[in-house]
Amino acid sequence: MNEVKVICFDLWNTLIRTTKNTGGYESVLVRLGVKREEIYPWVRRRCMTGENVTYDEMVKKMFDHFFKDFTENPAKYSNEIEEAKRLWREDNKSAMWFRGAQAALRELREKEYFLVLLTNTTWMGWVDKKLKISPFFHHALLSCETHIIKPQPHAWKNVMDLFPGVPARSFLMVGDSEDDVAVPAQMGWRTIKVKGQPNFSQILQKIEAGGDAAKEKERVILLDESARSFDVEEFRCITEDWGLRVADATSLTLHLLHWRGWTRFNSSTSLIIFPGAGARLIDQFLFCADGKGRLLGTPRVEDNLYKEFYGNWLGRRIYLHAKRHWTPGSAPRAEVEKIDAAICPDIANVIVVDDVICSGATMNAVRAVNAEKFPNARWHALSWLKQRSAVLESYASVFGAEPCGTLEKKAATVSFSTLRTSKEVAANFVKDFKEPEKFLKFIEDIRFRDAIELIHPNVAYVD
Repeated sequence: MNEVKVICFDLWNTLIRTTKNTGGYESVLVRLGVKREEIYPWVRRRCMTGENVTYDEMVKKMFDHFFKDFTENPAKYSNEIEEAKRLWREDNKSAMWFRGAQAALRELREKEYFLVLLTNTTWMGWVDKKLKISPFFHHALLSCETHIIKPQPHAWKNVMDLFPGVPARSFLMVGDSEDDVAVPAQMGWRTIKVKGQPNFSQILQKIEAGGDAAKEKERVILLDESARSFDVEEFRCITEDWGLRVADATSLTLHLLHWRGWTRFNSSTSLIIFPGAGARLIDQFLFCADGKGRLLGTPRVEDNLYKEFYGNWLGRRIYLHAKRHWTPGSAPRAEVEKIDAAICPDIANVIVVDDVICSGATMNAVRAVNAEKFPNARWHALSWLKQRSAVLESYASVFGAEPCGTLEKKAATVSFSTLRTSKEVAANFVKDFKEPEKFLKFIEDIRFRDAIELIHPNVAYVD
């Protein structure tokens, strides 16, 4: 039985395309030595989440990022800048619908599906005036308006918020890349990945069948420390080839800072508990500022948010020893330290923060062991990653910056710091990969490159 009620479509290369075959502005950068796989992640992050800027402004920002000498000598690149602007403009101006796309959308509307457009786009790339895209959709969520880009999970959470009460299995995402389909599949959505020229007759058949076949086991790497030789987007692009999802701890920390409890609760009658080593790491991300009241590695737009959080909550932390035990065939259990303090009836809220909520065993143990100390408190659980199958007992609220797994099946999760330091864990994590030796070599190369940069920071590693 087809339970799909809401269908989300990507735009470019799914419903519309450019008629030019020039390679676009990317071809100019590639000709100058920029790796192609590095270009779109930067454009997505810097040009598709902000104000309506001109082609000239976008291209100059891009050149300033990729070429270190651009600021001192912009004239050196004047011809290439004009060429990139022209190609980008021509790509957008030449946009046209794929054959069959409009008819398919009309048919889906007639069958009373709810249609949502969910696309990463610059303002220049939103060609609604030319192609009359909006009338086909009940809602259009553009990254340049929402400031949220795929594959950030909040892109799909925003869609679900438009249809309260509709379960994840009743949503379907149609797109041409892993950025479009990987995360919603992990959230329980149905998905259809378009390859090459879309065949909309086949797409309609797949929609009626409930989407593509189930994907392989979800695997998530928590990027909890920097790889000196890679930025986050480059690391994400490379690991995507192995079907991995990268969860960047800095971005997840920003999500945690937006948790409404920080502003709703009175910090003087609340406590934060950090249980175990993983929790200590998230504590470092939350409370290690750069000396100017800024969270390390985060956009300047978040300054005021972070300063308020830091000032209110810095002195409200408690650290506990905690250790999780699990053996195959048995339920996970946790040993947790008991707080050495008198009963505190004035505490109204206890917030337990950990890096990953897997089964819920550690969180449940923290509350079970220490609840008597805070008889009037409501308990809240926060984490970077949260398995959807985790069971938390008697918590008033649970917030995971990034959910993973399904209600029936946990995702395989591992921290990048562990992959770098434990060859045994790395080997176990990739044992089901088609080519595990390639991934292990990739991790070994990172260890080697980072070691070189740590010892000789001014020496470039050449492969």
